[in-house]
Amino acid sequence: MWGCDIVQKEFLKELQFENQDRVIVHEEDCRESLDLIAGMNRVILTKEPYIELLQEILYRNPDGKVHCWSPQPMELDRIYAGNAVVVFGMLDEILTEDQIKREAIYRKAKLFNYDYALRYGNRHVSGDYEVEMEKEWVALDGFKKGSNIARADHYWIEKRLSESGTDEHVLWELEHIRWCRFHYINHWKYDPVRDDAKRRHHLLIPYADLPQNEKEKDGIWDAVLKEEIEKLTQE
Repeated sequence: MWGCDIVQKEFLKELQFENQDRVIVHEEDCRESLDLIAGMNRVILTKEPYIELLQEILYRNPDGKVHCWSPQPMELDRIYAGNAVVVFGMLDEILTEDQIKREAIYRKAKLFNYDYALRYGNRHVSGDYEVEMEKEWVALDGFKKGSNIARADHYWIEKRLSESGTDEHVLWELEHIRWCRFHYINHWKYDPVRDDAKRRHHLLIPYADLPQNEKEKDGIWDAVLKEEIEKLTQE
């Protein structure tokens, strides 16, 4: 990462991941590291303006992949031939009619949370579950709601991998890694004794070290809810 402020640098340098991934924070300006950046398989640019930087990266590595964040529509992916440039973050894609009317991601988050509740209660959907699902959602604090929304937002990746034949245990592990990273980014740490008030959790450990019942929690418990989640999931 380049371009972090002093607070971000200190936080990211100390960030630990349960699967030995790591964040490397560079002190120098990114233009001093163009050879390194251009050699990467994927580059994400998040600070505008970046047209000159984008052009230099593609000049040095025309086969690379560059993702450019922009809240407004841009024609970069049309200007540059092939699939080298991907623009993301545009409000006209986020605020679609479907998202506004149906709140698809928000509803998926509620479904995931309700699925957890059913699993913990060792039961399945019976009849009209909407009222009970809303009660479970209202009972959550803001952090737990955010965690479920993050799961819902990420699920399309899991769905695509599943459709390509990826084993469900691999999908469970990917979900555990995602869950851990959401907690790490929000300043949680591992502790053998869970303490939500102090942001400590006993399950911030490698997937392989989880007991089987905890591994299974990274899947979807109820068939009815899974069908609804699948229906709402769009790429």
